[in-house]
Amino acid sequence: MYFSLLVIILLSLVSAISIFTSNGKTKKEISDPIVEAQSVKSLIDEMKAPNLILAGKVMPNNSNKIKIDPERGIVKEIMVNEGDVVEKGQPLFKYQTDQQRKVLEAEMEVEIKARAVEQTQATANQKWTAHNQKVTELEKARQDYAKEKSEELQSMIKALEGEVTSLHAEAMAGDNEVMNAETELRRARLLQENENERLNEDTVTADH
Repeated sequence: MYFSLLVIILLSLVSAISIFTSNGKTKKEISDPIVEAQSVKSLIDEMKAPNLILAGKVMPNNSNKIKIDPERGIVKEIMVNEGDVVEKGQPLFKYQTDQQRKVLEAEMEVEIKARAVEQTQATANQKWTAHNQKVTELEKARQDYAKEKSEELQSMIKALEGEVTSLHAEAMAGDNEVMNAETELRRARLLQENENERLNEDTVTADH
């Protein structure tokens, strides 16, 4: 009797160990499913369905995190939101710096230099007009002197020749002032271009 009872107990233990092992294996297989990452294109190609509806999370191939540099200034404007798709070179945000003030000052300097060119050009034109008028008077006096040689006409011719020479020198000086003013205007425009390029550096753009 004792032997039969011992055999029954051993059979019960073997059955319990077998069930425990089987259940443990099943739970392990269920809790550790195999997940494969696939691209949307590969899934569409496999299913041959262009309007395939998929559930999942789309992950970008490349992503960049751009940190704000406090030394460059405070952020004035943010042009994109988190998660937006951007193209290379697209503006992301702008810094508030003194560069904007420098750009405005450079623009005003260009306007001042441009007005200076206009003023010097107008002055030079007036001087050449006065010179040409004297040249015309001198030519007429010479023509009159050829017809009637008189001391009065001769004196007038000498005086007109002196005035023409003086007015010619003034007109040439006016042309030099115009060239100097134009040089200053070109220099101001170059400075303006440089300041605008530096202003563009205040805008952070996408690398990808």
